[in-house]
Amino acid sequence: MKNQALVIDEINRANIDKAFGQLFTVLSGQKVQLPFTKGEEDKEVKIIPGEEFEKPVASHEFVAPKSWRILATMNTYDKTSLYEMSYAFMRRFSFIRIEAPEIPDNGTEKNKLI
Repeated sequence: MKNQALVIDEINRANIDKAFGQLFTVLSGQKVQLPFTKGEEDKEVKIIPGEEFEKPVASHEFVAPKSWRILATMNTYDKTSLYEMSYAFMRRFSFIRIEAPEIPDNGTEKNKLI
């Protein structure tokens, strides 16, 4: 099973509760059937918690193991014109503030930073 992180840029540019929808259920360790189809037989897409899947995984099934990670960026500069995040969303994630780096006056140091 290949485990890759999901990276979302500027997550607060969307209405997260609507965008994530059933993903909240997956994050709580439950299986979800999505209203999309995939494969030759047009079977509905399923997301299965890592503890419940059986090998082999069908073409319409995706596994979300506990080690799966979601990384997202959030621009707080124009925060007032963007969507608010609900408590239900925020309690499922850790927030890490990363300051913008200081730009050195020295051209050589500036080029290294860039």
